[in-house]
Amino acid sequence: VGESAVNGRSSNLISFNQESEASLEYFFEYHERKSTEIKEKIRNIDESIRKLDLEVNRLNAEINQYRWDIGINNIITIEVENKEKSVENVEVELSVSYHVLSASWTPSYDIRIKDKSKNSHEMILTYFGNVEQHTGEDWKNVELSLSTATPSSGGNLPKPGKTTVHLFRPPPIHPETGRYMMATKRARKSAPCTGGRIITPMNHATTYAKKNALSTTFTISNRKSIPTSSTSTIKVTIT
Repeated sequence: VGESAVNGRSSNLISFNQESEASLEYFFEYHERKSTEIKEKIRNIDESIRKLDLEVNRLNAEINQYRWDIGINNIITIEVENKEKSVENVEVELSVSYHVLSASWTPSYDIRIKDKSKNSHEMILTYFGNVEQHTGEDWKNVELSLSTATPSSGGNLPKPGKTTVHLFRPPPIHPETGRYMMATKRARKSAPCTGGRIITPMNHATTYAKKNALSTTFTISNRKSIPTSSTSTIKVTIT
């Protein structure tokens, strides 16, 4: 490319021929191949980092479990300031909420078939929640709410996934193929035309989006007492 312009044998700035076309095709194929290899290495490294992050989270959860098993007591002091100077004693209602580890619940179901008559049957489905907690503190006569959300005490958002999309690039048409197609078109001009060319419709991939509810919370009507234990599980009725 550009050999004629450098040597001064032609007034054209760029000499484009079959060798130049082959060189450009080889260059783009090389670039695409190397880009694919590099992206594949990046995906492998990201997958290794993801596995290491999972292992770090698992070890942190294990360390926190050991801390709770040791029986460390945290003392929190809350101070309430009265800004009404004219009133010495003011009654206030104080509600304290805090996040604890080692508390969970799992769902269970009870299915029963009841005979209403000779040819009629009724199926009764009951939804239960099995609650257990190992916080070191007994829950006595508490209002219980069970949620399907996943709690998190940290502020790190999950990393979104990565998808690599390549645009379709048709294969290059070589000069021999082009001349053959032109000759075929010239030969077909003399034949009578019986109808238009039928174009086969292209197949398109359709992407469907699926939405799920973030979480559901079930409030238990009766108060429950759940002791801290490593073996006992309290069964409560949800629906």
